[in-house]
Amino acid sequence: MSDTASATADPQGGPGHEDERGTVGPRIQSFRRRAGLSQEAAASRAGISTRALRDIERGRARRPRVHTLRSLAGTLGLSDDELAGLLADARTGPPRDTGLPSLRPLLPGARGCAVVVTSRSRLAGLVSSDGARRIALDVLDPDEGRRLLGSIAGSCNVAAEEAAARRLVELCGGLPLAIRIAGANLVARNANIAAHSAELAGAGDGILDRLRIEGDRRSAVRSAFELSYRTLPDEARRMFRLLGQLPGPDLTVDAAAALAGTTPADSAALLARIADAHLVRERAGRFGLDVLLRSYARELIGTDEAHTARRRLMLSRAQGPARRDSGQANCPGSHASSAGSRA
Repeated sequence: MSDTASATADPQGGPGHEDERGTVGPRIQSFRRRAGLSQEAAASRAGISTRALRDIERGRARRPRVHTLRSLAGTLGLSDDELAGLLADARTGPPRDTGLPSLRPLLPGARGCAVVVTSRSRLAGLVSSDGARRIALDVLDPDEGRRLLGSIAGSCNVAAEEAAARRLVELCGGLPLAIRIAGANLVARNANIAAHSAELAGAGDGILDRLRIEGDRRSAVRSAFELSYRTLPDEARRMFRLLGQLPGPDLTVDAAAALAGTTPADSAALLARIADAHLVRERAGRFGLDVLLRSYARELIGTDEAHTARRRLMLSRAQGPARRDSGQANCPGSHASSAGSRA
């Protein structure tokens, strides 16, 4: 889901935050100096060459490999959130400034003029202070998705492979950006829809690597998610990453609290903040991630963080019968639901 009259803002400053607006290199250098290590010592402990680390810090290797970053994170004592930020920057680069300070100078001041702003963030400030009217948009339904795909890849091609086209729209989660990118890649590769659907389905959690236009960083589903993720405070980012570990499609506030090791009240506040950024869907008191957002969350999480969260959730469920016997609420499991968030 997205809204009109919306954009995103960078999180507040503080140690590490100002570096997030730069490239990976300066952040690695800052973390290394914080750890009190020379380039030679850090490289040796991480199992990489000193030259490789030097190239990373100087920006010559702007997008280092994931396993290299994970090795450096362990060596430099990075937190889970710091590692997640590095992985995000390595994939998409720093976010663009599209916050309210950048938006407001562009708003018309004369009668008879209007501006339409689309974003994954609500930015209620435009509604309260600038007289904006917010219109929430859901994902495309299967027929709308096929029509959009047909406008790019050819309506006759979509009609000839109707079942495959429906599958492609489903794999894209009904997100217009994802469908447009998939359609553009179909045209560029002169591929048939069934083959491309099979490729996306076989990608698993790597599907976001397929939903991008080569050489155009802006034409990537991951970049749209990244802009929203960066607006979240640290604890909300952590909760979002943990939601990718769900064994089912959604969960309650109490189950999210068990997953994150927080109180239900804190869990509810974090989920509301994530929902405001349209990074989680809410329906009837349950929260879940669509398929592409789940893949994105899994990209960002560290192995230890994921293992600890799954263990907390299993322990909570194992204690469920005892809590029911004592009259206390049990942490319920997951149930199917369907909704989405527009990119």
